[in-house]
Amino acid sequence: MIDKNTEDHFLLAEDAMSRNDYKLAAKEYKIASERGNFDAKISLAVLYATGSGLDCNGAAAVSLLEEVICSSGANPQQIALALHNMSTLYITGSKFLQPDKERAKNYEAQAKALGFPAR
Repeated sequence: MIDKNTEDHFLLAEDAMSRNDYKLAAKEYKIASERGNFDAKISLAVLYATGSGLDCNGAAAVSLLEEVICSSGANPQQIALALHNMSTLYITGSKFLQPDKERAKNYEAQAKALGFPAR
């Protein structure tokens, strides 16, 4: 269970995103992520993948998404979104991450099996 303080950090990050303040969003998502918020991990992974608010780092994005995918505490929707985002990362590649079309297909198939809309 996520405590109120962790949820507050997540909500601050969401507010910062709505204002395109990616540095603050990254800071707040990181705090919430470190405290176990899976939605924050997914959102922080997107910021790492795009280099928004922090240095672009595809490997860091993959690491965060793997934490969600491999966790028994994440819900199926969170896992499906993390799988889809992994697929996207492997399609496009990112700093410190080479594109891999086969891996991308595999992750997307897993996301679809969990109910994520297919591309």
